[in-house]
Amino acid sequence: MITPILALFLLVMSAGAASAAPIAAAIVGLIGLTGTAASFATAVIGIGLSLGARTLLSSLLSPSEPDVSPASLGASAELRFGSRVAHELAFGEVITSGHYIYWNTHGANRRYLDQVYVLASGWCDSLMALYVNGESVSLLEVDSGTGWTKYAVTLPDDGGTRRMWVTFWEGRHDQAASPALVANSNPPGRWSTDHIGVGMCYAHVEADYDANLEAFRGLLNGSSLKFRFKGLRLYDARLDTTAGGSGSHRLDDWTTWEWSDNPAVACHHYQLGYFINGVRVVGMGLPAYDLATTHYMAAANVCDESVAVPGGGTEPRYRVAMFASDEVEAVDVVDRLVSAMGGERLERDGIHGVLAGAAQVPVAALTDDDLVAGQPVTFSTRLTRQDLVNELYGQYSDPDQLFELADIEPVIGDTALKSEDGGETRPAPVTLQQVPSATQGRRLLLISFRRGRMQARASIVLGLEARTLEVGDWITWRGRTWTISGTSMSTGDDVIVVSLAEIAASVYAVGAGDVTTVPVIPTPPALPARPTNVSGLLVQATTLTGADGQALPALAVSWDAVADETIRTVEIQYRRDGDTGTGESRTVARPASGTWDGTVIAGGLMAGTDYEVRTSITTFPARRVTWSEWVSVTTGGDFIVGSAGALVDAAGERTRSASEIFNSADTSLFEQIHRIVNEVTGDADRVDRLERTSEHSRAAYTHAVQLTADETAARVTAIETLETELTDQIDGKASVTYVDEAVTSESEARATAINQVEATLNGFFAGGFIRFSANAGTLPSGVVAEFLLQLNAGTEGTPDWKTSGLALQILSDLSSRMAINVDQFVIDDGSGNTVPVFVIDDGRVTINNLVFLNAIGGRIRSADETMDTNYDAGYIRIVSGS
Repeated sequence: MITPILALFLLVMSAGAASAAPIAAAIVGLIGLTGTAASFATAVIGIGLSLGARTLLSSLLSPSEPDVSPASLGASAELRFGSRVAHELAFGEVITSGHYIYWNTHGANRRYLDQVYVLASGWCDSLMALYVNGESVSLLEVDSGTGWTKYAVTLPDDGGTRRMWVTFWEGRHDQAASPALVANSNPPGRWSTDHIGVGMCYAHVEADYDANLEAFRGLLNGSSLKFRFKGLRLYDARLDTTAGGSGSHRLDDWTTWEWSDNPAVACHHYQLGYFINGVRVVGMGLPAYDLATTHYMAAANVCDESVAVPGGGTEPRYRVAMFASDEVEAVDVVDRLVSAMGGERLERDGIHGVLAGAAQVPVAALTDDDLVAGQPVTFSTRLTRQDLVNELYGQYSDPDQLFELADIEPVIGDTALKSEDGGETRPAPVTLQQVPSATQGRRLLLISFRRGRMQARASIVLGLEARTLEVGDWITWRGRTWTISGTSMSTGDDVIVVSLAEIAASVYAVGAGDVTTVPVIPTPPALPARPTNVSGLLVQATTLTGADGQALPALAVSWDAVADETIRTVEIQYRRDGDTGTGESRTVARPASGTWDGTVIAGGLMAGTDYEVRTSITTFPARRVTWSEWVSVTTGGDFIVGSAGALVDAAGERTRSASEIFNSADTSLFEQIHRIVNEVTGDADRVDRLERTSEHSRAAYTHAVQLTADETAARVTAIETLETELTDQIDGKASVTYVDEAVTSESEARATAINQVEATLNGFFAGGFIRFSANAGTLPSGVVAEFLLQLNAGTEGTPDWKTSGLALQILSDLSSRMAINVDQFVIDDGSGNTVPVFVIDDGRVTINNLVFLNAIGGRIRSADETMDTNYDAGYIRIVSGS
């Protein structure tokens, strides 16, 4: 059987039309649904494949509020489940928690666990690293084949015994099914040879968790794993001899493609569309003749150019690391890719192209004589105030921090520059989440800043000979260099209106000293960095006092009042000084109102003891957080509690005895069962009865249903009874009764399920029942839900009647209670041997091998009264045995 969670994984198992309906139908066929179920599933899956979200992304050259879209980050942090997950392409080197689609256990005692995570769509390159709880673990290649590589994982605490493996499946377009998943599927066929995942890059995680189940329980819940890998292999026209380049790349032969993090190459392939076996998975799907291939080739060469970085060494001028989801508007994905290279997106007469951020050679040197006489000319040297920026801040995806957003060194205009803007500070933020390099991010900020300071704008009118000029071309005119930002033809006058923006080669310079910056504390941008922890942590010892002079040691943990609305909880860990590990934990949730600046920890602390305390936070949306340093503190020396006798008395006041609970059950429940059976079978809306009798025996089956509805109440009751009776020689009866009842009225709402068994032999009765009840209004006072298990034996209605049982109750104050009505309470080790942990016999608790850390005692005496320790009275008495 194929589980529904595999739906997305099966989307590209076979070629077909690129629409949701036939893919959904194929999935339904594989799952094995028919009829109405198949129609419903097809509709649901179709909706899942067609659903799209629109995300608007800001342009690098028009700074605005940062927008962190999951479709353009180098990290896909959240683990995803279910079938409503769109296809994603991974450009460059990225990290992801993946899309969890399958789990399986196999082997003796099901000690082996398989998990499958889809990482991206398309043929990807290789697994670079695996992170467990944020820490990189060692990977050792142990096996490989066509399109897959298997690694043994060394975990921090595995003691040298590897118990975890990960197989990276590249997502080839001719990918085969995983032999391991097929062989180990439980039951057989759950993962079959039809489960291929053509063109789907995925990771198969295997674990032997039998050795340490608790350690692996948290590890293998999925959210603790992150996969860092090189993403798509891409078509590069520069390496295609048939496209004007030189090499073996071919657009229609995916086996010739190679991995690249070049944003121009990624943009070209994305606009062409990513196809798997003829089906478009992600991308625009434009025909090659609608793309100016030579523009992309030139832009790719600019991106690959090596540039020096501070401290020595070089790096490519522009790189990209991002996921591109099919949910996001294609133009937004293209804008992100173009922004990663500091460039511009071009489109003229339906032909698309890109320009990378680099200086150009002017294609024309114009003079006023080239302008059409009598046509208007506009010229300005200053931008409007709202368009001015003199401080620029940015963030990029830092690979060293698992692609979390990190700050780029800001660009700050000097005093003279700000004086040009009237002395006003004009900051703007830019988020470059698709950029994996701080130095590249700095170059892009400089480009944006410098272009913003080139303020001259003009509009001129030229003759038809200017039709060869294109948007993005550089020209010179009146002693300045300009870039053409737009053109339009006036057919009535046969002229071309050309819009110009001032530009200079220095805008794209990458060497030192290209722009004057001031090494001062920057003015905070509009959106400051989010805190990773609370600030102003202070831990002080205190004492909690209560009635009767009680005093308990406590710790007052305080911090600066939390103002950030994204912080959801403060996490506190505390431990005794000298201990290792995280110690005890406490979660402090955001209060509904009021100041949130601290809490008090009490209970379980030892007086006069050195402790360490530290804090962290959780946030929504989730982001990187940190733990504070351990803060030392010593608890106070006071530890005074009430007497043990007083504590027992207080507990007794809050306790309802088990006998009370079961006595009420004895009277109420048996009456309830017999009343319901008699009422329903006597006046049912429907009764089905089968019976066979002989001279000395009888067997009967009854099924009855009664429904009632009027102005004040509605009730439905179903009774099922199995009865046997033997009357020859002995008097014996046995019956099983099932009662299900739901009632809603003005005073109550009740749902009850009762299973009862009864047996009588020559006057001796034995019976029992199980009751599940959820009530509002009819259970014993203060009880809102109840589970009752009870056994009875004896002569019914006489003092010899004996009851034993278990009751679980939820009380009206949402506390809970368990009552056990037995003479002895023992524990068995499963082999028939009684384990002497503790025994409750005749109201007395007997405990063997007791070890305790902290206790409040009243009085301890030896069995022969020769040793007497009274903690409440404060004496120890020893009587000589003589």
